[in-house]
Amino acid sequence: MPDVELLVTCEHAVNHVPAEWTSLFVGCPEILESHRAFDQGAVELARYIATILSAPLFEAKLTRLLVDHNRSPHNRSLWSEFSRGLPASEKLRLLDNYYRPFRREVAGWISKSLAKECKVVHVSVHSFTPVLDGKLRAVDIGLLYDPGRTEEGFFADVWKSRISACRPDLRVRFNVPIGAAVMVT
Repeated sequence: MPDVELLVTCEHAVNHVPAEWTSLFVGCPEILESHRAFDQGAVELARYIATILSAPLFEAKLTRLLVDHNRSPHNRSLWSEFSRGLPASEKLRLLDNYYRPFRREVAGWISKSLAKECKVVHVSVHSFTPVLDGKLRAVDIGLLYDPGRTEEGFFADVWKSRISACRPDLRVRFNVPIGAAVMVT
């Protein structure tokens, strides 16, 4: 049986806006304190998980309102309404200075683990608002995984049963909404 290595990431860790892009948020500074700018509490949870499990942690260093580290490069949601209209040169700077280094670091770590013939469990930590569009969400923890990948489903089942055993008061659901993402490679 191969060794298993755990990786923790937090793609929406901060609401940081570098000085050259602060003008995009003039007139709406409150947006930077909202869940739209970052996943509140997620980085603290990610750090805790990484610490207690002695796992590496990769944290995004920029608000998702400039570039969303959790989106693929060609996804329309890579850019928010604040950054979508930026000139191509500005977008390239965001990609080169923030997005690509983060993605390269994560992919590089995974590649090294796979080269050692290890299984990788990737936990991507997110948070979500308990009320969305005026509707209370009936979930405290969401475990996201690809149902087509048997190992991911198995891991999610085990994780859910262990959380429920420790905290039966928490409503743990699969694939709704964004709470934590698990990927087994």
